[in-house]
Amino acid sequence: MNSYKSHSPDEGKISKTISKLQGLELKLLEKITKKFFVKVTKKLMIALRDELGVTRTSELINECDERGLNLIHYSLALNHHEVIGVAKRCGADLAMPTAISGLSPTAICTMLDHRKSLQ
Repeated sequence: MNSYKSHSPDEGKISKTISKLQGLELKLLEKITKKFFVKVTKKLMIALRDELGVTRTSELINECDERGLNLIHYSLALNHHEVIGVAKRCGADLAMPTAISGLSPTAICTMLDHRKSLQ
């Protein structure tokens, strides 16, 4: 009988990474995730605007998912106010209501007390 125990070559790295992640506070992880999301989203919108123009970019930004929500609705709900300024410059419709509830982005901000997103 073979006593060789199979180990994944990455097992040590995976274990070390998990240990490090477990040591992070949830708030810090959320902050890092938010910063990354905001940074990438802003860069993507600007690249789209530069490549496709404002009209086509605004169509993409204002496109809704199956629940009637678009990038602005999600960004406002998550209080990603940093995304809103770039989205406005890229043609986002800040008055577009959600398809399900009819709430406008302004109403969402007010309900969630996300004042920075309204500025």
